[in-house]
Amino acid sequence: MANPSFEEIVEDFEFLEDWEDRYRYVIEQGKAMPPLNDALKVPATKVDGCASQVWLHPKIEGNLFFF
Repeated sequence: MANPSFEEIVEDFEFLEDWEDRYRYVIEQGKAMPPLNDALKVPATKVDGCASQVWLHPKIEGNLFFF
């Protein structure tokens, strides 16, 4: 079973039927997160092929999260 925060995101995403609304939702969620430390913005964590610059850094705190 997923944690409540994840379940809430899934429910919100399922509610949004239009891909543009889902896109805006993802952007809003990203803007609400604290900025990633510049030391973690390295080629190994960068997502290639995105229109924006995106880095993923897995962090384990009881559950698995990506920052």
